[in-house]
Amino acid sequence: MEPKSWDMTSSQTPGSGSGTTGSQSSGGVLDQARESTNQILGQARGMTDKVVEQAKTETSRRLSSQIDQASERVDHVSGAIRSVGGQLRENEQTAPIAGYVEMAADQIDRASEYLKGKDLDEIVTEIEAFGRERPMLFVGVAFGIGVLAARFLRSTPVQSAHVPRTGYGSTMDSSQWAA
Repeated sequence: MEPKSWDMTSSQTPGSGSGTTGSQSSGGVLDQARESTNQILGQARGMTDKVVEQAKTETSRRLSSQIDQASERVDHVSGAIRSVGGQLRENEQTAPIAGYVEMAADQIDRASEYLKGKDLDEIVTEIEAFGRERPMLFVGVAFGIGVLAARFLRSTPVQSAHVPRTGYGSTMDSSQWAA
């Protein structure tokens, strides 16, 4: 009996009596793997979309709650400013200033009323519309808010944990250790 030789052009492998080729069977496996992978990817995309939507909803809910809390705080500030205005009105010398203080309190009340019952999407939409209608004023207001925020942040003391160095290279003397 003569040993079978491998013929590279033949579609059959030696010893296989079936007419299926290696490439045909591996092609079916690859197709199944691709289909399974696409199904898994589709499920993962669906789950990801669901999680993202839940996160957006939760974030929006929390921000709306914080907006309502900010509105209440603004109401308190307005009340305090009105109280100062009343005290200024009682004094002859500061009575003219009281009108300006009360006008400021009125504007703060308007801001508080604006915030009540609004959600984040409504506020963003209205700010965008304002920015399109009056771009120069919008940029000016944004710049002013940025300057105020920067001043606030610079004036806020930084709470750092200052741990005195001891040991080699320390500049502390023994009188500073017993603090």
